[in-house]
Amino acid sequence: MASSIPAVQVVAAKEASPIHDYRPASGLSGELLSAPDFPLWLTSVAVPDGESLEWDEDHGEEVVYVATGALADGARECIEKGAVVIEAGSPARLTAKGDTKVLHFGSRAPSGERPEDPAVHVVGPLGTWAMVDEIRDSHYFADSTCPTCDVTLLYTSRKDEWDSSTHSHSADEII
Repeated sequence: MASSIPAVQVVAAKEASPIHDYRPASGLSGELLSAPDFPLWLTSVAVPDGESLEWDEDHGEEVVYVATGALADGARECIEKGAVVIEAGSPARLTAKGDTKVLHFGSRAPSGERPEDPAVHVVGPLGTWAMVDEIRDSHYFADSTCPTCDVTLLYTSRKDEWDSSTHSHSADEII
């Protein structure tokens, strides 16, 4: 049976993001990692030192995870394995400090609701909550504890095999 998910293709970062307000500088490259018709989109983008990712006020909630390198939002810096949550309607400019690779995701159909005073959250590698012991390493970067955020981003790994019970979620997710 053939897969309905197309092979990943390398495209210009501007083309990789289905959101019109994502305006990376020309010369950035990226990969669209999610299926074209999936409700959430995920891109992997290489951001050379000094280049920026920029948002105006017309966008839904988005998250940028820093896989390598660092991004600066004015005086704040998001280092490797940290994340930046850009709330719906919040203008933002993130500038690479050194060559940086990010995972950037959001919804193709963002919620119409916007916070009264949208913000940009810069979260370090330990996240907002962590459970680290001899068998697991889990970190939440964003979840429903933020009253103005809808997105959830977590990192988890285990040394032993883990078999989760059958369950479902109330929203689409990228794993």
